[in-house]
Amino acid sequence: GANMSIWTWKKCLADHYQVLTYMPKIILSPLVLTPSEVETVHLTMNSMISCPYCTDLHTNLGRIAGLTDPFTLNSCKGELKAIEKLTTNEKLLAISEYCIAFHAAGGPPSTKHADKLLSVLGTPSRCTGVTSLCWFLHWGGTSGNTLNDFYSRLFSLRVASAQFAFGVVFGLWYTPLFAVIVGVSKALTALPTKGPKVISQGLGVVLGVVGSVWIVPVGVLGGLMGFR
Repeated sequence: GANMSIWTWKKCLADHYQVLTYMPKIILSPLVLTPSEVETVHLTMNSMISCPYCTDLHTNLGRIAGLTDPFTLNSCKGELKAIEKLTTNEKLLAISEYCIAFHAAGGPPSTKHADKLLSVLGTPSRCTGVTSLCWFLHWGGTSGNTLNDFYSRLFSLRVASAQFAFGVVFGLWYTPLFAVIVGVSKALTALPTKGPKVISQGLGVVLGVVGSVWIVPVGVLGGLMGFR
């Protein structure tokens, strides 16, 4: 549900392996989906994961993509009735509905949900784009929350646990990336609302490429260790 999603080390490795298998599609998905569709995935997913880094990044990217109210979408906690008040666009609503099912399942939901998405989006490649970005925001949001959980344990000196030991390794690996994300989010505030499509596409591809630098080694490790 809408409670904070945090990884244990086993789940972290297993999820990174899953995200690794989608990595090429994650990078290309901003080219097969519209900017509004891309950010509808990210903001619907984050409304349930509640990662503060993703909030700052994707409310800005949603604004640049031309979504009418990215801030409300980000805070709707995956409630379809709340999302229906924000748009009448059938494609965006179908995407949000699929994201809600994805989050509930902890991965791609049943074929019933996939078939419904396909009937609205029209092509399998666009549906794969949505699934890929669900994994991408699941990764980014859970990473951000796991990082914050580590720092809260560190600063409150709750250090005698396996979760803290995992958090030390996780923090060393991911703190540089999230420092970059904070900087990028600040810089994006200078870009215009509903900017040219090519800006959103370029930013989307770059985010995928940059994320892959951190995802691929951990995903490979997960695969080699049999966490799939």
